Amino acid sequence: MPDLILKLWEPISQLGYSCEYINQTVLEEAGMDDGTISYGPMNYDLLVLASLKSVTSKAADAIHKYVTAGGKVVVIDQFPNRAPSFVDYEIQDQQVKNTLDQLLSKYPKSFLQLTHPESLKDLFGWTNNMLNQSGLIPDVIIDQPSTHVYQMHQSTAEKEIYFFANVHRDQAAIFTAQFPLIPKKPGKMRPEIL
Repeated sequence: MPDLILKLWEPISQLGYSCEYINQTVLEEAGMDDGTISYGPMNYDLLVLASLKSVTSKAADAIHKYVTAGGKVVVIDQFPNRAPSFVDYEIQDQQVKNTLDQLLSKYPKSFLQLTHPESLKDLFGWTNNMLNQSGLIPDVIIDQPSTHVYQMHQSTAEKEIYFFANVHRDQAAIFTAQFPLIPKKPGKMRPEIL
């Protein structure tokens, strides 16, 4: 499973979504509002807990705030059921378990529970299915997603920036990208002429 976790970002990008790996401290310090996790200038509309066995009690509380604010969580393989602490571990474990069990019981539709794919070759299709089930709207709709084309979306106060990279050395990538944004004039940058 560790290889799958490390590569999960790839099909997410290839399918037109953006993602980042965040640690528990970010989760604990983030704001939770209207189904969004906000940390500094970054916003996240879906939380994926990938084979996570333990979380701090503060992270469990943050997940609680996120879900009660309308957030959705994908749980891969197992729901965290303990704390990573050695100090008062029995109390800490019980707090995490109680918080998350109550949350799952009260808001079952906020959680999508899945088993990891069998192999790396299944990761692309598995991720596509997971994202479709989550109801998350992609940053860009790609009519023919490819395992050779990655995209990244960033926003500034003035611009929406989409970067596409075809990593295949010999084969061109042909696809149509639909950008679900307010009307703006697209521009194209050709790195080979810079």
